[in-house]
Amino acid sequence: MRYARKLVPFLLVFVALATACRKDEYPSNVESVNIEEYTAPSEDKAGTPPPVGMYVLNNGGKGNYESTLDYVDFAAGGVYHHNFFAEKNNIPSLGDNGLTMKIAQKKLFIVLNGSHKVMVICADVEDEENFGKLLGEVGVNQPSDIAIVGDYAYVTSMIRPKTAEGRKPLGEVVRFDITQFVKGGEKRIEQGDIPRADRVAVGCQPVSIVQGSAMNADDGYTKYMDYLFVANSGSLNAPEFDNTVSFISIADGEFAQKGMATLERKQPLCVLGAYDYLMVVTKGDSEFGDDLQLQKYAVDIDKVELKPVVKESGELLPPKKDVAKAVFDGGTLFMLKGHLSGAGAISQPSFRTTVPKASDKEGYSKTDVVVGSREYLSTIEALTALAIAPNYDRVVLDARNYTSSGRILYFNVDGKHLWSARAGIIPVAVAFQTK
Repeated sequence: MRYARKLVPFLLVFVALATACRKDEYPSNVESVNIEEYTAPSEDKAGTPPPVGMYVLNNGGKGNYESTLDYVDFAAGGVYHHNFFAEKNNIPSLGDNGLTMKIAQKKLFIVLNGSHKVMVICADVEDEENFGKLLGEVGVNQPSDIAIVGDYAYVTSMIRPKTAEGRKPLGEVVRFDITQFVKGGEKRIEQGDIPRADRVAVGCQPVSIVQGSAMNADDGYTKYMDYLFVANSGSLNAPEFDNTVSFISIADGEFAQKGMATLERKQPLCVLGAYDYLMVVTKGDSEFGDDLQLQKYAVDIDKVELKPVVKESGELLPPKKDVAKAVFDGGTLFMLKGHLSGAGAISQPSFRTTVPKASDKEGYSKTDVVVGSREYLSTIEALTALAIAPNYDRVVLDARNYTSSGRILYFNVDGKHLWSARAGIIPVAVAFQTK
């Protein structure tokens, strides 16, 4: 399963400002419609089958408690279920300020920052009775991102329950066993019920978490899969921004922070695992999104260090400028260039991609990858996310004016436009449903 990473701090700070004069095109009630001019996705050139459906998380605007979940049924010929969660549970919305979601073990995990919880929903499409039903929820203080490894979910919490007076507020990573959520039940875990052994303190306001990656089981990179890397931004603590990345060991059931690597630039917003490298997007000292950089770092697990990549000539690999969002998927680094504006959206987006190699000391390959046709990409008003499907189709989310319905644009692996559809208020994430 593949998904987009969002830049959380801007959703937290700006999205509330966008909802004051809402023009509510999006129905709060349940609605199922056929997508006009729909073209079904197909398998890629390697024979990877397309997803059978796609979830869309709509943020709804901070403080409005109007986050909603939609579902696009590809198997039914492109039926768009607006407010799918309400349809299945008779509950009007998910809660407040939905940021991101992940799917694993036929369960969908949705991070609701304003509601201080992670919701768990049945994602077993073959179980008509339970598909889309609420399985439970976990209380987490201001959750911002989630990673799932094996039977555990790891959630970044922006503020620990107890922080010493006068000290910079620390965040934490909370873990919970995802196998305890079963069909037919609605298990609820309160914040105070999570044992200390399942909490690890990290830096100030963590906003992104990723597991280290490996190309295959025998490539020598598997040690990186025993670690989680957490970007500590401190973006809501201006001017005392954070500039660290936490290393958390999860080998053999362990759950402990090994240390924090310090970056030269402040406000790391997005961290992506790329074999023995990390790709880190930072915002620097700016409170705005006008000084963004993506830097490639070599990971030193033993010393808990991130070292900017140096070419064989001895030159430092220059950072990529104005990279507002990035997705590393299937060996390809998708870089969306532009400036961050309200709700974490990219103004004047430029879709540029490169293909980094695991042992590439000279930087980035020059190979360009088509994201989508310019005819459609040029119509985007406020880009919020890019997602890559299992068959390498591309999905682009457009929040438009943040106050009325957003849009979804769907392209195949060659960049051909397959369909577009109206989404909810501020669509921010997608997750793909497979059989």
